[in-house]
Amino acid sequence: MAEEVKEKSSIRVIIHSFFVVPFIIAAFGVLVFFIWSLLTYEPKSAEEFLVDVKIGGATKRWQSAYELSKLLSNPDFRPVSDRFVSEMSSTYQYAQNDPNPRVRQYLIRAMGQTNHPSFERMIREALNETDENVVADAIFALSFYHHVENSKLIEDKVDHASSFVRNRVAIALGVMNSVNGNKSLRFLLSDTEPNVRWNAAISLAKHGDPSGRIELLNLLDRTYFSRFEDIDRYEKEQAMMVAVKAAALLDDAEVNEALKKLSKNDDNLKLRDIARKALESRGIFDAS
Repeated sequence: MAEEVKEKSSIRVIIHSFFVVPFIIAAFGVLVFFIWSLLTYEPKSAEEFLVDVKIGGATKRWQSAYELSKLLSNPDFRPVSDRFVSEMSSTYQYAQNDPNPRVRQYLIRAMGQTNHPSFERMIREALNETDENVVADAIFALSFYHHVENSKLIEDKVDHASSFVRNRVAIALGVMNSVNGNKSLRFLLSDTEPNVRWNAAISLAKHGDPSGRIELLNLLDRTYFSRFEDIDRYEKEQAMMVAVKAAALLDDAEVNEALKKLSKNDDNLKLRDIARKALESRGIFDAS
């Protein structure tokens, strides 16, 4: 019996010495490395992302271009240096030969977000690319340059074969002045793609044009979305919130009634609050 106890004790010592202790040491080492990495981590600069776009592997190039566009979407990231402008221009020229169009797509997006005049010509030229994602992001980027010529170039894409591109047109024209009195946005109200119609209506409302009121009323009605099985609850409510803010820009009795209904009865308290504030901004909120 004593020998059996001694044997079990020996086994425990072996297990403890060769497995448990090394495991604890390794785990502690990993933890120290992780903490040290957090303490010494420095985010990449815009210039470093551009270097990765130029010399990185196939996946690294487009991912770095995407991260750069995220970095430049921050309004606090200013100013853009002359060195950066030069490096961005040369990197984009280099990317013209990249077989992955996502590299150009995200570089174009990044250029637009700087609103730097040096990039305007390159963004305009990207509108002629064949890849729909590149064209769509060129439209997005060009909407940062509020020039009449750019509005015209964007409106020329109103009947593009890609609904993704047409949707970007509808959104972009909401922040730019139309050269044809919102004719392009009204044309998009008849689009076969619901997203295009919705964004056209929202953009029209931003310009004080009630032409899209029917689409706005649809967006303010939660039951309307039941016919779109591929749209989840979160997406529905995000669309409704955007529609509420746009609808508040119109002086329309039926739209105001729809807003009142939302402000009192909707299940989403945040949506209720947005509708209430929209009504208050027009001095018509009824708390009863």
